[in-house]
Amino acid sequence: MNSFSIYSEIGGEGITPKDVVAFLDENKNRAVTIRINSMGGSVYQGLAIHSLLMAHTGFVTVVIDGLCASIATIIAMGANRIEMDSEADFFIHNPWTEATGEAETFRKLADDMDNAKAQLLSIYMSRFNGTQEELEMMLDVQTWLSPEQAKISGFVDTISEPIRMCASLKHDVSKYFNKQKENKMAEQTEKVEAEVVTPEVENKAEEILAEVTTEEVVAEVTEEIAEEVVEISEEDRIQALVDEGIAKEMKRQSDIKDLAFEGQSELVASLISEKCSVSDASVRIITDKKAMNPIVATLVAKAPSEVAPVVNEAEQILASMSNGAPAPLNEGIESEGTQTLSGIRAKIEKSTDREEKRVLGMELALLKKSQS
Repeated sequence: MNSFSIYSEIGGEGITPKDVVAFLDENKNRAVTIRINSMGGSVYQGLAIHSLLMAHTGFVTVVIDGLCASIATIIAMGANRIEMDSEADFFIHNPWTEATGEAETFRKLADDMDNAKAQLLSIYMSRFNGTQEELEMMLDVQTWLSPEQAKISGFVDTISEPIRMCASLKHDVSKYFNKQKENKMAEQTEKVEAEVVTPEVENKAEEILAEVTTEEVVAEVTEEIAEEVVEISEEDRIQALVDEGIAKEMKRQSDIKDLAFEGQSELVASLISEKCSVSDASVRIITDKKAMNPIVATLVAKAPSEVAPVVNEAEQILASMSNGAPAPLNEGIESEGTQTLSGIRAKIEKSTDREEKRVLGMELALLKKSQS
């Protein structure tokens, strides 16, 4: 079999690097699938498993079937391709631990935890679509990600629908059930061709069909599918990455164009050529729009003695525009809808709702990035 399931804790009495080594040794140079439904566990054993997957000579696919939390997410990062069930959860946070001992013990432990966090950050950043500062903020607030958010963040490549009947198979198995029944019926027909069809014969046929179990069908399906598996070539994988990158770039350009006002074509072209992110582009577009305001132009032309009345009117217009602008432009303007870093942090500390904390964490990361 070229599939391995991590359906328990990492380390301890759960899955260990030794288990993974044995599986990979049996599948050298072969494509393998690692299925994950784990709450995490030992940081260092998880890092070891991640390294084993990275070193495997065949193509590695990770499928997140349920919960992928804590160090289990680091194991997932060792794959060439990561798929996530549409009903699964993805949870990241800073390293945790418990300890007893003297003060020096805790000082050393804090250093060890900082080193572990640095390793985790490096691994996450190999896939994360954002800055390290944003990622650190997500880890600090203990972030839960839906499949869609995990994909946007870069942690997963595709989202799949849950498979109800046979969770380990991604094929239409109806033909195999039909085939199995047909084979059994053909065998029975050969046995009774020379006999008169009696109620006893019909009952015997029903008994034979009843013996066709799900396990038999799954075994036959698995064997036939194994014969049809074709390993994905490196060229196909690279082409898929190129296609995905082109799609992301086209969406970035389209989003920036949608944000722009009339008369900002040159600014839009500049933002696109500079590879500016959509969030940064929105700030520059609004700022440029304010500079284009006729009141601001009037200020430039007037003498100092004539400026005061116009300044008041300009401030009112700018305040009105800021109330509807993205959060970064609101910083420092006192209004009821203003979002600040300290305000969002306070909401995170007070909130007891997991989903609300996750959303606030994302908002905090975006706001912090826009102010940097």
